[in-house]
Amino acid sequence: MPDLSLKERKRIAIRRDLTAVALELFLRDGYENTTVDQIAAGAGMSRRTFFRYYNAKDDVIVGKWDLIGLDMITALEERPQDEPIWDSLRGMYDVVIQHYADPQRREQSLAVDSIVAATPALRHSYLARRDLFEGIVTDLLVKERGGDWLVVRAVVGAVTACVEAARDETLQTKPAMLGPAIDRALAAVRDA
Repeated sequence: MPDLSLKERKRIAIRRDLTAVALELFLRDGYENTTVDQIAAGAGMSRRTFFRYYNAKDDVIVGKWDLIGLDMITALEERPQDEPIWDSLRGMYDVVIQHYADPQRREQSLAVDSIVAATPALRHSYLARRDLFEGIVTDLLVKERGGDWLVVRAVVGAVTACVEAARDETLQTKPAMLGPAIDRALAAVRDA
């Protein structure tokens, strides 16, 4: 994560720890049955300290994607500047493929994803964060590589849609096929 201060890197590390504790509690006790106090205690902090990092319990469950998003942006920044944007975006999503390749993380993520999908407010929050993430990626690409914002934003959205479709098709029954499914969806859209 280039260009982040030590303070911001520590903040991200603490958010990662809080998210890990919260996800473990959500899966063990259920999302509705888990309190902010339990999350804070599990992370070895006070309730007040918890609220320095997250505004609500809802932010923690959806926040896992914020943290993965930071890793994805770092991966995108490390791509060659002369690489086609389409290919750079595909490479950025290797972070997601690696995340789901780990059986323990995949099981946890799928359980959390099902909670998000079944809770309208969380689903809305997830979609809002995804839209914000796509905007950040678009702005980064236009700033670093130039180009028409509208076209870059459309490409970013198309790649994200392909990844979502591949996740829907593969993660429940054939998670090892996520990467090939992403490539298949991207090829279909790119060739359309």
